Amino acid sequence: GQANEEDKARLAKVKKEAKVTTGATNFKELYESILTGSVDKLKLEAFVQNKVNLPYNSLVIIDDSGSMSGKPFNFAKFIASVCLVKNPDDDARNLIGFFNSRSHWHSFIDQTGRKPNSLLRTTVAQTNRKPLVDGTLSFYDNYKRISEFCNAVYQGGGTRLNAIPQGIEYIIHENPDMLDELKNYPIWTIISDGDLNNSYNARSSMLDFQNECRRIMGFVPFVVMIEIPNYGSPRANSFEGIQNMIYIPANPAQIEQFLVNFKDMDIFDAYTPLLSLYRSNRYELVRQNTL
Repeated sequence: GQANEEDKARLAKVKKEAKVTTGATNFKELYESILTGSVDKLKLEAFVQNKVNLPYNSLVIIDDSGSMSGKPFNFAKFIASVCLVKNPDDDARNLIGFFNSRSHWHSFIDQTGRKPNSLLRTTVAQTNRKPLVDGTLSFYDNYKRISEFCNAVYQGGGTRLNAIPQGIEYIIHENPDMLDELKNYPIWTIISDGDLNNSYNARSSMLDFQNECRRIMGFVPFVVMIEIPNYGSPRANSFEGIQNMIYIPANPAQIEQFLVNFKDMDIFDAYTPLLSLYRSNRYELVRQNTL
């Protein structure tokens, strides 16, 4: 809605390039150009709108611990912005979580005149009548809005992954119906430098997180763990064999592959009906009749 006729003509050309040529829009270069203030907004728009393929609602959660300050947090804000803007649902586009030694959650959906349809109640969330993601704005302008908000709420502290379900426990305790709202988020996208320390190593920390999810919510969400590039060593081996998650290592090319082509979509598509079965009372009957 902001483009003039010249912009529209150029955007159409860039869209065609982005669709036809795999390398037409370089993810790493786009991000670096944002940081330097020299971004080509039309190429960025074409990349997000035409190449990024994230068709499922994702609960976006950013690590805002002390080790994330500076460039790691900047990268996390960019990835979070892409995921939020591509969420199909209004509520999902306007809900974001953070974790450090604790977790904090923020909902921006305008709930005036209707029943709140988000994970949070106003007593446990910041509520703003302006949405975090505005569909009338370009991706770059939405990115700036999200970035400014993330900077404002950044806390620092430890990197306790299990603080995520523990923070949700309070929300569920205040209103048990909120457990059903979590079903609207089949994927939890967690963006972190990977320095998880709620247990003695990254693998143990992830397993502890999953155990807390089982205890508090009765299920384990499908987690996409995106590690921030160039900070710390890759931890792929740490998560090997852990179910209900995929790990995207700290490599811009592999992060781009995830954004434009969810390689594990077949795994997720199989996981989704199984998760629905597990959440329902039908699971008990299956368990009783299965060796």
